[in-house]
Amino acid sequence: MVSGINSYMTRTGDYLVYSNGDDTNRSDLYNRMDYINSIDNSVLISIHQNHFDDASEWGDAGMVLS
Repeated sequence: MVSGINSYMTRTGDYLVYSNGDDTNRSDLYNRMDYINSIDNSVLISIHQNHFDDASEWGDAGMVLS
């Protein structure tokens, strides 16, 4: 719970989201969306930190979907 609001993480690291026996040809994005859609009255807030090998390149991205 964050500030009185239930929060759920789709993942906590840099890895693909699959369950045992899943078809890995299906994008893990679909698996994450299935999880999000299974939560009633959910709002998706996506915070993404991009990684670049060149330290002079940097950036992040954010999205809110409801």
